[in-house]
Amino acid sequence: MSRRSELVLEILRERGPSRAEELGLELAARGGTRAKDPLAAAQDALRSGSGMVELFDGRWMALIWALDGVVLPHRVVPQERERSCLRLDPDLTVLAPLISGGALRSAVGTLRIVADGIRDPALHEQGVVPDRFLVLPYRAGRLLVPGTTVGVAIRGGTLEVLPSGVRAPASSEAIAVIEGVAGRLLDRPDRGDGRPCLVRIDDLFLEAAAIAPQLLRTLTEPIGDTLRGCGLATYRDLVGTPLTDWGWLDHDAAVWHLTARWDWVDSGRHDEPDPSSWSWADDTVVD
Repeated sequence: MSRRSELVLEILRERGPSRAEELGLELAARGGTRAKDPLAAAQDALRSGSGMVELFDGRWMALIWALDGVVLPHRVVPQERERSCLRLDPDLTVLAPLISGGALRSAVGTLRIVADGIRDPALHEQGVVPDRFLVLPYRAGRLLVPGTTVGVAIRGGTLEVLPSGVRAPASSEAIAVIEGVAGRLLDRPDRGDGRPCLVRIDDLFLEAAAIAPQLLRTLTEPIGDTLRGCGLATYRDLVGTPLTDWGWLDHDAAVWHLTARWDWVDSGRHDEPDPSSWSWADDTVVD
């Protein structure tokens, strides 16, 4: 990350979600750029920096600061124990951009994301969508006991897996914020090709955190459970209504979405993914 991006990241930590114009002026005031157009300098820093995301209203947020101090609850299943890994979607989806961008690390080893069996011909023929997993260092994986809940803590850019007790449902205040944001995003017009308007889980929670900065820090149950408590449905890293037809998201489309970061909601493109031109994400390791 460049010095300019680091400075923009620090400004976002202090100011919270901000527009690029505001960041450009502050960047210039702090001597971070001598460019005639500080806005262009800020935009360049935002796009090249890791973990800086644009909200739907045009403001930018530093994901690493939005998640700092957060403990995400996650209920362990046997497969995770066996493989020393955590399924990312839906409970830990919000971590994916930081892990893939290298902004989140582990104190005891390397973190990486794998797309499980992504090139398995049987999955392709059956239309099965691959799962994403966060592979943990061995010492972290020892805490994974099926049936128990762990807390995935983020502190100062470091991820740690902690034992966690029974979790209560999310507060009525948190549910109200999530329901409000979900309603606003899901009510947008569809893409024009008959596909439903879906929202990525990490986008939903970042929008909610921009409204209620402490929301992510007050989660009391896994994100999947929280979304179901809000009357929403999830499918991998996407959220929709209970009536959402997920049938169109077949293996090919999902592979593209998960590995090439295809944005079905906001890209504005109407052509189908072309498997011959797939651009595999650098962070994705194929088993």
